[in-house]
Amino acid sequence: MPNVPTIAEQGVPGYSDYLWLGLLAPAGTPKDVLAKLSDTLHYALNTKELQDRMRDDGAEPMIMSPDEYNEFLKRDVAH
Repeated sequence: MPNVPTIAEQGVPGYSDYLWLGLLAPAGTPKDVLAKLSDTLHYALNTKELQDRMRDDGAEPMIMSPDEYNEFLKRDVAH
């Protein structure tokens, strides 16, 4: 649509939009349970089949530890 101005051209520089999906557990979930969930999710995300499927859907898998994901959520919510 060549006649539709971009969001930046409409006065919002630096705009970006994305969707992320993640696995969350209730507060107080034991660390060993979180570790098992994380390990299982990482195993699945590292399979070629799932990576190919996600990329075919336009997704970019980001594999994070539970602590990294908590920090990501804090930054994203603040942003």
